[in-house]
Amino acid sequence: MKSLSVVGTLAMFLVGGGIVVHGIAPLHHAIEQFSSAQGSVVAAILPTLLNLVLGFIVGAIVVAAEAGMVFLVSDEVKPKKGGPRMIVTGYSSGMVECRWHDGYSIKREAFREDELQPGDGQHKRDKA
Repeated sequence: MKSLSVVGTLAMFLVGGGIVVHGIAPLHHAIEQFSSAQGSVVAAILPTLLNLVLGFIVGAIVVAAEAGMVFLVSDEVKPKKGGPRMIVTGYSSGMVECRWHDGYSIKREAFREDELQPGDGQHKRDKA
């Protein structure tokens, strides 16, 4: 099972890198042009290898960005000044987006991280 998880993780990095490369046309064309100038075996393997490397780089950037976040999506939070329990639904422009039900409808608002505190149901972050 461990080998399957390693292969699956590598596949995720490979696919992610491929999505990024195909989304940036000049990068995609540069890789294809550079690869075609190599020998036939290298030309076949090089684009895949470069997609994998780019997937690792993008993945590392995402992990670094996530490490700086105080709250994770789906965490329960409450305003420090009092208010309803809310669920974090995302981050946008440095703000924490939250939703809650006020008894009549679903409300949503964005808060600065320093305006919020963990709620009773906050997920415990794994220590790695």
